[in-house]
Amino acid sequence: MQSNKSCQIVEQYLAYLITIKGRSKNTVLEYRLDLLQFFHFIDISRSQEHMDFQFVNI
Repeated sequence: MQSNKSCQIVEQYLAYLITIKGRSKNTVLEYRLDLLQFFHFIDISRSQEHMDFQFVNI
């Protein structure tokens, strides 16, 4: 099951794509889903039950 959790830096990046880069909201929503799926993959690959995205080191 996919989580809807995100982190502040991801949300800021997505806002940047809309406001500065002029990407459509639908495109940005798809990017957000891709990023959440990636974080979910990382979570599973590390064999952790729960990952707090606040600690993701960019």
